[in-house]
Amino acid sequence: LLGLGNKQTSQMVRYYNNIPVIPESSRLFTVIDAFCDVIWEGEASSYVTINKNEDLPFSSISTPEFEERPELDMEMMERRYEFENQIIDAVKHGQAYKSELFITALAPAMFEQRLSDSVRNSKNYMIIMNTLLRKAAESGGVHPFYLDKISSGYAAEIEAIKNVKTLPYFMKKLFEDYCRLVNKHATRNYSTLIKNVIIYIDARLSEELSLKKIAEMNGVSSTYLSTCFKQETGKNFVDYVNGKRVEQAKHMLKTTRLQIQTVAQHCGFLDVQYFAKVFKKYTGKTPREYRDLNSGK
Repeated sequence: LLGLGNKQTSQMVRYYNNIPVIPESSRLFTVIDAFCDVIWEGEASSYVTINKNEDLPFSSISTPEFEERPELDMEMMERRYEFENQIIDAVKHGQAYKSELFITALAPAMFEQRLSDSVRNSKNYMIIMNTLLRKAAESGGVHPFYLDKISSGYAAEIEAIKNVKTLPYFMKKLFEDYCRLVNKHATRNYSTLIKNVIIYIDARLSEELSLKKIAEMNGVSSTYLSTCFKQETGKNFVDYVNGKRVEQAKHMLKTTRLQIQTVAQHCGFLDVQYFAKVFKKYTGKTPREYRDLNSGK
């Protein structure tokens, strides 16, 4: 464990009433202290009773609490793991409607107190959950292209949290957003060709998107790509692209005050009149009507 020879170790250990003790200033104590920090996230002094007498740095090893109440702690651990597994499975299948049920059940035992700093303790757990849900969404068919942005964003939000009371609600939002990502971007049922095309389209909605160009990039004919795309997505290429662009435009109209012409350009429509025509076809409203309706006017 420590990588020390028997002779080195024996020179560092002293005995008191046949009990081995280690001087706090010794190399062996330093290694043990580092080991405790990695395994238990605390110093060796958190797990042993220290006697500041250099000859007797500690006289007994305190027993961790979980050893005193094994049944209770085991039950709590099993419950937490069971709920986590259910949440992971729900995200994998995009079942956002289960968020209230899980948060209600998890709230009392969600954040096991491993550190004295309750906020840091809870943040650590949320970092773990962010990773677990990211992997769950990936197994649900979401490409890493989409996962990286939301995962990185949540990592920053987690570090900014100041109040532990907000964490259950934060967990609910985290859960629902990953579920939405699965429902919106899951590509598990698509061939590699169509997955690549969809990811390319989503990443370049503001650019010119040509079926012929994308087909050439993937080493197939435009006719073959058009046929495969319609078979797998249920939409032809142009309808799919316009639908994605309109969804982005809806979001921008609701969340920004950019001019409609600017919104159109950001969404790949160089002609604002054509943009208005396509937008109304998909939503039943003009861009201005949509913005006014969703801004409370």
